[in-house]
Amino acid sequence: MAEVVGRYMNRLFDEGAYYSCLDRQIYAVSSNKVWVYSVDRVVENETGKLIIQVVRWQARGKKKSRAKYWQRRRTFNIRSRNQWYPAREIVDREVAQIEIGREEFLEQNAEELEVLSHSDEISELRAEVGEKEALARHHQELSRRYRSRLRDIKTHIQQYRGVLKELEGLVNCAGMTETNVHEFLEREKAYWVFGLEYVDLESKVRFPPDIGDFEFDLMLRRVDNFYDLVELKGPGERLFNAKTKKRAKLNRALGEALMQVIIYLDACARSSLKEILKPKAIIVIGKSESDSVVQRRLLQSHLAGVEILTYDDLVARGAILLDHLQRKGRKKEAK
Repeated sequence: MAEVVGRYMNRLFDEGAYYSCLDRQIYAVSSNKVWVYSVDRVVENETGKLIIQVVRWQARGKKKSRAKYWQRRRTFNIRSRNQWYPAREIVDREVAQIEIGREEFLEQNAEELEVLSHSDEISELRAEVGEKEALARHHQELSRRYRSRLRDIKTHIQQYRGVLKELEGLVNCAGMTETNVHEFLEREKAYWVFGLEYVDLESKVRFPPDIGDFEFDLMLRRVDNFYDLVELKGPGERLFNAKTKKRAKLNRALGEALMQVIIYLDACARSSLKEILKPKAIIVIGKSESDSVVQRRLLQSHLAGVEILTYDDLVARGAILLDHLQRKGRKKEAK
């Protein structure tokens, strides 16, 4: 093998200054003996790294000259398994199927080996294709779950309306606290009033799970299995205090809720739990009579990842959802 590393067919290999060859396998030679292909195991002289090379050599020097050698014409470095697999496939296939010594074999290999110089791009494209296929399957599963949710609500829409009516009566009853509303939402599993994208809720969740520094009022599980957070304040709380000198002031309860969810979101951002990925925090507080639409919109426009709702908003959102689904059901029956 040492002889092949340095010499082949009475010609020396012009190794060059960049690589030191440890092992060489000749796998193809042209019929006119001008071109040779080899697979080499070499060390990069500058870095000391061990790599694999696919090399195309050209015969140089006149026939009667003593200075006959193989000159390196093309070199394809293989530095990872991802680069090796396409190279190995080409070499194995061609050596197995085509008679060595045919010039057209070498020409075809030259074209295919050109692809190897872009093997990183090939690996990236293959990975991208795999990701797209996985994403397509994921979207199909989400679509299936979404349709299942719609069928369930349509089938039991009168029960849902009963829950919504009870919630409306509860939040409009004097003296009702956030605890009363919390217990109702938990008991009735009324996650759907927050939006059709939710499929379940968990109550009084300690976070992080292994430490329990915080307790989320509710965690809403989305159809894609990620979670959003809910912080509940009392239906009788105000969102804003009266203006003083043309400036609005947050009510104490809303200010506390905002600070709470900001701390919660920061804790989630530092968590390694895959289900808690960039959650949205929803604050539910007060009713429309204690709200200032302009002030709330101004506040909301400067909040990232936080949504502020009144209990009137929550009831209205549930009513719109049920009305929409019932109209769709009637249109379908009419057809």
